[in-house]
Amino acid sequence: SPFAKKDVPQLLSFAQFHYAFAHVLPEAEVRAVYDAHVVPESRNVPASSLGQIGTVDFEKPRAPLLLVAGELDHIIPAKLNRKNQAAYRPSAGVTDFREFPGRTHYILAQQGWEEVSDFVQEWVGEKLA
Repeated sequence: SPFAKKDVPQLLSFAQFHYAFAHVLPEAEVRAVYDAHVVPESRNVPASSLGQIGTVDFEKPRAPLLLVAGELDHIIPAKLNRKNQAAYRPSAGVTDFREFPGRTHYILAQQGWEEVSDFVQEWVGEKLA
């Protein structure tokens, strides 16, 4: 399994990439994206976030936070993003959530990515102005 060794860069198979990132895209498009952009990656980053370093203080004051989710995301489901939003305390700062229908984890590269980008830009303009 490519997830077995954390210390050795691993390459997702085409099938794993397709399922995790772009399962709603036509296979030919997924193949083109996979061939152009997928490279071996360290498994240390996601694995380390599961330990003490990945602990979130939901009450610590911070800047406004926007959680963006794709309705069809297999990696970070919208349900998990909603749960995270609910965990943040209002005293910590503004925490907003937006789910985009029909989107996967590949949300910023899928057709229509401009809708997501425009929403984020507008949100930043409102919250950080």
